[in-house]
Amino acid sequence: MIFLSGTFMIQRLYLLTVTVMLFCLMQSANAQYISRPYPFTINSRDTITSPYFPSKNEEVAGAKGNVTATPDGHFMSGGQRLKFFGTELQFDAGFIPGKDARDLARHLKKLGFNALRLRASDYTYDANTSFFNTTGYPKNSYVLDSGQLAKFDTLVYEMKQAGIYMFLALNSEYHYIYPLDTMISYTDSIWGGSGYYQNFFDNGTSKVQRNWVKTLLSHTNPLTGKRVGDEPSIAGIELYNIPGIYYGWRNNYLNYIDTNNHYSRGGVSTISFHQSRKLDTLFTQYLKKKYTSDAGINLAWKGSGSADPINRIANGSFESITSPAWSFNVANGASGGKATISPAKDSQYCLLVQLDNLGANPVWNDAYLGNLSARCGKDTLYQMSFWAKIKYNPANGVKARNILLYFYDYIGAAGAALAEYVDIDTNWKQYTYSFRAQASGLHNLYVGLGQSLGDVQLDGFVIKQKEEIGLYPSESSNIYSIYRIKYGEGSAVSIQRARDMGIFYDSLQRSYYTNMMKVVRDTVKAKVLMSFYDPDWWATVNDAHAMKTADFTTSSAQSDYYRQRDGMPSTDSTLRITNMPMLSTTGASILSQLAAQSLQGKPFVAKFLNPNFEQYYSQAIPFLATYAAYQDWDGLFIRPYATYKQSLFADSIFPATGNYLYYVGYDIQGNPGILSLLPSASAIFRNGYVKVAEVSDSITHDPDDVMLASKFPDYRHPFGTEGYIDPNIVTALKVRQKFDAPVHKVAAQYPYVPDTAAKVSDHGEIYWQQSSMFFKVNSDKANIAIGFFGPDSISLSRLMFRRLDGVRENLSLSLIPLDDKPLASSSSMLLTMVTRGQNDDMQWQDSIGIGKNWGGLPTVMSAAQVEITIKSDSGRVLFHPLDAAGMPIASYIEAKKNEGANTFKVTLEQYNDSTPWY
Repeated sequence: MIFLSGTFMIQRLYLLTVTVMLFCLMQSANAQYISRPYPFTINSRDTITSPYFPSKNEEVAGAKGNVTATPDGHFMSGGQRLKFFGTELQFDAGFIPGKDARDLARHLKKLGFNALRLRASDYTYDANTSFFNTTGYPKNSYVLDSGQLAKFDTLVYEMKQAGIYMFLALNSEYHYIYPLDTMISYTDSIWGGSGYYQNFFDNGTSKVQRNWVKTLLSHTNPLTGKRVGDEPSIAGIELYNIPGIYYGWRNNYLNYIDTNNHYSRGGVSTISFHQSRKLDTLFTQYLKKKYTSDAGINLAWKGSGSADPINRIANGSFESITSPAWSFNVANGASGGKATISPAKDSQYCLLVQLDNLGANPVWNDAYLGNLSARCGKDTLYQMSFWAKIKYNPANGVKARNILLYFYDYIGAAGAALAEYVDIDTNWKQYTYSFRAQASGLHNLYVGLGQSLGDVQLDGFVIKQKEEIGLYPSESSNIYSIYRIKYGEGSAVSIQRARDMGIFYDSLQRSYYTNMMKVVRDTVKAKVLMSFYDPDWWATVNDAHAMKTADFTTSSAQSDYYRQRDGMPSTDSTLRITNMPMLSTTGASILSQLAAQSLQGKPFVAKFLNPNFEQYYSQAIPFLATYAAYQDWDGLFIRPYATYKQSLFADSIFPATGNYLYYVGYDIQGNPGILSLLPSASAIFRNGYVKVAEVSDSITHDPDDVMLASKFPDYRHPFGTEGYIDPNIVTALKVRQKFDAPVHKVAAQYPYVPDTAAKVSDHGEIYWQQSSMFFKVNSDKANIAIGFFGPDSISLSRLMFRRLDGVRENLSLSLIPLDDKPLASSSSMLLTMVTRGQNDDMQWQDSIGIGKNWGGLPTVMSAAQVEITIKSDSGRVLFHPLDAAGMPIASYIEAKKNEGANTFKVTLEQYNDSTPWY
């Protein structure tokens, strides 16, 4: 802590931590040992209250009443808003004895957490990791284990006493056991038996789940005297934590193909044959109820109008020699020309395009034909046909090449209606393609030729409206043979057929969640809030729409992940981490993926996970805390804290092997570089040390934005907007999704102009330069700087700093008050500096991998020598080092006042002080 003489005393927690950091900024060098390590282990059983950590929980969670959701979309209890900074326990880490639960609760509170999520507590095949006991051939796989339930009761009680609210994921790892679960349909593949998608269309499956929800929420915890569904310290439940039916549709899992597509047999892992046929039956029943008969279906899908036979393209046969319809364009060193010649294919003349030279790095638009004449109608089906061949030239000897067809609206906002590479040879051939126009009005046709040599002859271009297709000859509702189109095939069928497919899947998912909500609200009469499910990084606008009737919404994202070496199993010796710096990721990918699942009028909880020794983790936590506060989110979870008991109190990055690797590698409990960031991040988010955006807007969608999502050929994610809104909008204003508007807005209608130099928040407190990986915050109560710093002088509103040790590496720095006053008048502050931290002697094989040597205790930190200059009106500034429990160690370090200025300068040398905190 730091003492200031006179009226001010500054206690500074100089949190100089380090997250495993590779020099892989752009072109990475191999991962290196920490050059100047010092031992630093945060004891996972440390429950000593430190006055130098900023976040304080209420004494008992829920003491002011149950958590409610306000109409403007926030959590509330007892008339006060709640913001949750949380973490997560998985599998048997959530089923621990009383002393462990008590130590853990107090330790989590000390780190700044006021929320804990319990996930994977329903794993079917291991009684130690689940509420259920499937040994001894019980009646079904939902038989409760009384011992496990008692441990759950204890965990809830101890967390409550520490002021920590809980969120429960009720269905996350559950697998049905046939024939134990006698109410479910027979499943003929493992994938289908998992129930990932079966829940949405099998009454027996959903009934089994509803019974489980009733059982748990009706259970009375003897330690709290409350039913689980009424317990005020349980802030919310997630009904479903595994992929929803939209995920199965997007990834082609819902259409059974053949036996080779069963799980673990190769190919795509689809649902089982029986499940696929059941979906076929339900889809046919939906269509018959809506349209009565095959004739009705055919009329709705095909329509009664005839196609307009007019050719949309001018001078398609090149018969008008003087027509200006076709232009020839060259660039970047390409050269050539065009001429009208005979003989032709469909009439007297055809067009010859001769290429003399290519560009240095040839691409298709170095030489292209253009025709700006076709007028099309939005969502109308067309067919393009033409003749093409290579005119053989012995000088270049080309007998085969390709050309590019690129057809798009003149404005360009809707994207390409047709983009197709066409292989041609020395023989005349006719080529035909169908497409659907994405916009009304004038369209451009480009024929790209510049990527390779080979003179080309073209003739007979025709673009005509094509009659819509209704039922195919083999399709009939009488024999349940109507094909369920796959995601992305919507552009090949009529608008109404694509819409019906979307409505069908949406209704299945909506019906499932509606029935589950009725059980909670009407049958059990529970008070707990509900979220339907947790879409991960694959989430789209369909997932956000599915959550519109939930009490709150949630989503998970990650910026790095495990990747096995090609052709090798995923084990501890083949683990790969891509080490992607979050700050240099263009498009604000993590932020926008999360923000796209936040709905207007709903509280939103964001969740983030990364491999725990990923080299840029120190960027992620203060960065996410800043933007979570800016976007006014209601929860931010850094997950998981621990996956299994054996790593829960390990105090190091657990050297997991085999099947444990994938899960335990995400645990944050053993990495001091991550843990050291948490107290300040909690305060930044929970206490609002970064202001909420002053400008906000809703991303509005009409029903077709959701129901026709499978047919859009243009990329619209993460927000699903026509024209693709720049994801960096989340850095400039507050955004929420809004559904069921009569008309949607397109990207150009939103108040955001992309800034290629830097992303600046509307109120000016946040500055992010993606190109140079630099992020800073200047607010009344927070100074934050994150980047790849060396001897640079970085200036913030209350402090400046530069490294003195000749090292250039990732560094996260933040300064926040401990007394909740503005930095300008605070007498007690927390300084946090983070580079990297890891187990002692952890060895990396290369720039993106780690070998079997995970190292062990003690965990070590990378020491930095940093010159700090602080602005203060005080007469004296003192820095006191703090130990791993956050308590003063010994003597202080006095900062020297600069002559004639209200600034104080000090050199902090972590290697000597052996501590991350001052």
